[in-house]
Amino acid sequence: MYMPFWIEMTGRKVLVIGGGNVALRRAEALASAGAEITLIAPERVEGWQTTPAHWRKRVYKKGDLNGFDLVIVATDVPEVNEAVVCEGKENGIPVNDASKAKNGDVIFPALIREGGFAAALTSEGLAPFLTKRVKKDVAAVLKGYDRELLTALAAEREYIIEHFPEEKETMLKKMASLPLEELRDIIGKGERHDLTHRLQRE
Repeated sequence: MYMPFWIEMTGRKVLVIGGGNVALRRAEALASAGAEITLIAPERVEGWQTTPAHWRKRVYKKGDLNGFDLVIVATDVPEVNEAVVCEGKENGIPVNDASKAKNGDVIFPALIREGGFAAALTSEGLAPFLTKRVKKDVAAVLKGYDRELLTALAAEREYIIEHFPEEKETMLKKMASLPLEELRDIIGKGERHDLTHRLQRE
């Protein structure tokens, strides 16, 4: 069973095997998160030139996975993809097989960044054709929020935890249940900790 979680990628060493468009998209996403990318491929598509990656211009060979934290295999040769997955399992190195997601240890979800939130979405290989539609639905829900509101609510949370330790659980649950527009209205008035004091009175 797959378990979704967030991991800090800054400085992590990622090996990408295969120089096609799918490999490029995943390398771009990982590089933007701070990962150090190494590419193994005899050829690569246009676009790799602007992606920070050390290119080893050759085919994969056994032992290439040594020293990497994560491997992406995205070649058009099934035997190569399978060999990479097997090597990863032998050495305890997580592998994402772009050609057959459930063949590896890592699934690349659809990433949603909206309203100050980040969410990852996957059908775990059951219905990938629906992912784009569901992604739009989730993004629409999150669009009502923004970083400014979340920052203000975070400050209220810290204040509640510090000043109302015995009531904090009840107060935070109440805060989370308030309608979005009501939260915006209270926060927007600019009265420091007005929301907290209202929750405390209630």
